[in-house]
Amino acid sequence: MKNEVQLSLNLQAKVALVAVTSLVIVASALTIYYSQILTRAAQAADRERIMAVASGLANQSTFGLRTQNKSLLQDAAVRTLTQPEVVAATIFDRTGRVMAAAGKITLQEKRRVGPDLASRITVAEHLPEVNDMTLGRIGRVCVPVYLSLLESPFAEYPADNDQKLGVVEVTYSMAGTALTVARARHSALLLTSLLVLIWSLLISFSARKLVRPLRELLSGTKELAAGNLSARVTVTSRDEIGALAGAFNQMGERLQASHREVLDQQRNLEHRVTERTLELSAANARLMQEIVDRKNSELRLREAETKYRTVVEQLPAITYIADYSAEGKWNYVSPQISSILGFSITEWQADPTLWERQMHPDDRAKAIAAEQTSRQTGLPFSIEYRMHDRDGRVVWFADRGVVLCDLAGKTCSVHGVMLDMTDRKRLEQQFLQAQKVEAVGRLAGGVAHDFNNILTAILGYSELILRRVQPGDPIRVNGEQIQKAAERAASLTRQLLAFSRKQVLEPRVFNLNDVILDLEKMLRRLIGEDIQFISMLGPQLAMVRADPAQIEQVIMNLVVNARDAMPERGTLTLKTANVTIPVGAPLQVVPAGDYVTFRVTDTGVGMTEETKAHLFEPFFTTKPVGAGTGLGLATCFGIIQQSTGHITVESELSKGTTFTIYLPAINTTVSVNEPAATEPATPRGSERILLVEDEPAIRELAALELRELGYAVHTAGDGAEALEVLQATGGPVELLVTDVVMPKMGGPELADALRHRYRDTRVLFTSGYTADTIGRHGVLDEGISFLRKPFTSQTLARKVREVLDEDE
Repeated sequence: MKNEVQLSLNLQAKVALVAVTSLVIVASALTIYYSQILTRAAQAADRERIMAVASGLANQSTFGLRTQNKSLLQDAAVRTLTQPEVVAATIFDRTGRVMAAAGKITLQEKRRVGPDLASRITVAEHLPEVNDMTLGRIGRVCVPVYLSLLESPFAEYPADNDQKLGVVEVTYSMAGTALTVARARHSALLLTSLLVLIWSLLISFSARKLVRPLRELLSGTKELAAGNLSARVTVTSRDEIGALAGAFNQMGERLQASHREVLDQQRNLEHRVTERTLELSAANARLMQEIVDRKNSELRLREAETKYRTVVEQLPAITYIADYSAEGKWNYVSPQISSILGFSITEWQADPTLWERQMHPDDRAKAIAAEQTSRQTGLPFSIEYRMHDRDGRVVWFADRGVVLCDLAGKTCSVHGVMLDMTDRKRLEQQFLQAQKVEAVGRLAGGVAHDFNNILTAILGYSELILRRVQPGDPIRVNGEQIQKAAERAASLTRQLLAFSRKQVLEPRVFNLNDVILDLEKMLRRLIGEDIQFISMLGPQLAMVRADPAQIEQVIMNLVVNARDAMPERGTLTLKTANVTIPVGAPLQVVPAGDYVTFRVTDTGVGMTEETKAHLFEPFFTTKPVGAGTGLGLATCFGIIQQSTGHITVESELSKGTTFTIYLPAINTTVSVNEPAATEPATPRGSERILLVEDEPAIRELAALELRELGYAVHTAGDGAEALEVLQATGGPVELLVTDVVMPKMGGPELADALRHRYRDTRVLFTSGYTADTIGRHGVLDEGISFLRKPFTSQTLARKVREVLDEDE
């Protein structure tokens, strides 16, 4: 019932809306037409009235214009303003010049009447301001002034312009006309609203009468739609609605008859459907089982494919499938091609020859031969080769492949994996390098002790000879040559030990700039005048901890190599700086931390990749036979490694070379130790010294030197003999000078035994063994005095005096 009432109301509203809208449109059109007629009539009446005022002003201005009396003309203009509609009056002469002007508007309202009128009117001098005046729209009337007066303001003016004295312009407000028109519009609008109200009531009554039979027809239609096929409506009229009601009743009767026929057919159809459903159920059960089996197979296949793809795309290798033909088209290549070689999958598949072109020239023939052999025999292949990536970097691959054919044996393809072995090859090279270093270290350690003992004797006796032979004696020249040869042999031994990182270092905290400044003059003489030397020392350089003498040797070796790389002039630059290596820096080859770096850069011939790969190997050199030992850069490498630093090299052919040394920065303000002043003479003494040395030549030489300096020296061949000698001589000794490694009893054990008896006895250890060997005995610990072999007589004398004078 609620829906029916709503429908009838909507229908009534629509009918009423259409009728009322039509009436409103007609009434609005009539109102607008009536308003326009009133507006035109009012405007015409105003213009006629103002024209009469303007003509009167023209007659009053005739005499004033003839006599050019502005005062008389101004009075006439002001009198014109007595008319309520007049806003302003202006009198012009025949040349267009303003003779008089007056107006009612205020200075603020001048903007509303326009700049041309506002500029001519001077209101405050003639009339009081009219603050409540509403100008509304503005109209203007212009009347010419002639010598002869016109009888009527609307009469025609003479054509002779020579009699024209000027022009009178009257500006008037149309606010009164607008008010009259507005009142007329309000009256018309009120009348229209009354007509619309009356018409709406009539339409509402008619619509309600029209909707009543439609409501009954709607109710019957709803019952019929709800399934009540016996629903009928009463025919109350013979108009269109009555005809519609009759047609509705006939439709209901036909639907009722059709419904009975449908019920009979439905019973038969249900029986047939039941039989067919049983058949389909059995077939559907079989089909569902087949679908489940197929889905399980597809799921297992997708899982296997996903696992295979995941494994393939996560391995550090390139998986590929290529045609088994001469063209070798790439059917598939894994995404690792981009991360390993820098080529996209599309680029690689588009060019079958790219694999061969990127191959290293030395490996190309071997790889192609293995691939062709596999094509001919159909057997798997396994080869290793190098390739260049997009940026030219060398990448090592282990290529493993197998030939697979279809069931017919007509179409075959190669399935393979290119495993990235670059890191493995690098580790192998590092391992080989480590083996070479270890071999040199074992060699150096094996000969260091005996060789240093021999060199100590040679240096000591040569120095003794030179000290006793007068200058100019021919024997002195031979002694000097012996001493120089011994010093070169000692330097070679130190280089071997430095490379194998077994050298005994004497680290100190110092400023690298100070060391370079001390060497700079010598370096300039070393490289020659044909090479430009540039020194760029960084300001406020941090301190480092290393052996200054060894760092000097590194700098000398690098400068000499740079000089040899520039046979035909060039520039050598030595630069120091503070550097911080952040964590995760790109292409990081040095661990993160704060470093002090110095770089040696030359503009020489540069090096190939092959040369750089063997650069720090012992005895490797590019110089001709007899021009070098091949230990210079190997020594630098060992010294820097032993000093917990790092060394890198950058070089290209014809573009020069840069060696960069990284030494860990020390956060301290300690300055470089000043070199000790040269003593005028060898220090002497009178203390008792116990000298223990298993090498007789060194023992006799050292005892001879110390006795000549005034010391009381007792000697022994090992620790056990030293204790016997001490017991036989009686009394303590001020200094024990002992070798570290000796038969029966070594130096550290002897020192411990001696300290138990005499606490004030000082100890000086000597040794020619490598650092790792004597380091196990603890004699390299801080606070322990140590003298490295080979040493000279002067060195021994100063070290003995230094130990005896400690804490005095």
